[in-house]
Amino acid sequence: MSVKKTKKDQQPASSQEEPKLMNNAHYIKDFSFENPGVLKNISAEEGPNISINIHVDVNPLAEDVYEAVILLNIKADSKGEALFLVELSYGGIFRTKPGLDEKEKKHLLLVDAPTLLFPFARTIVANTTREGGLPPLLLNPVDFEKLSQQAVNKELQVKH
Repeated sequence: MSVKKTKKDQQPASSQEEPKLMNNAHYIKDFSFENPGVLKNISAEEGPNISINIHVDVNPLAEDVYEAVILLNIKADSKGEALFLVELSYGGIFRTKPGLDEKEKKHLLLVDAPTLLFPFARTIVANTTREGGLPPLLLNPVDFEKLSQQAVNKELQVKH
């Protein structure tokens, strides 16, 4: 029995297209959970007011290697009293394909990288609030494309 090889089978593995963004690692960079109002929260008849702030930082580490960090600041209060506070910096080390233009690289690092990191940060927040005696706080997905565009628009407004 003979096996017929196609051109695709004969190509070396190294000729495959290198991805534009590779995640080399991800980790909790900084984390804080405060739960001063746990007893008030458990007995509360109405849900708390929750404010969520999200920011993305990117820092160059080496040529084509960057750290992208999602900064989450979540505060819950009821009737002016603090119930809980979550502050999480969740980072990742990313390598970009050499030779990309700055616009494409910026999109990869400010949109694609945090999109890859967010599900892990979301799980940490949900597990922490649950372990803190609260219902798990399930963050909605974030449109990092829109968030990035809002930051650019805000920056343009400040410059004028």
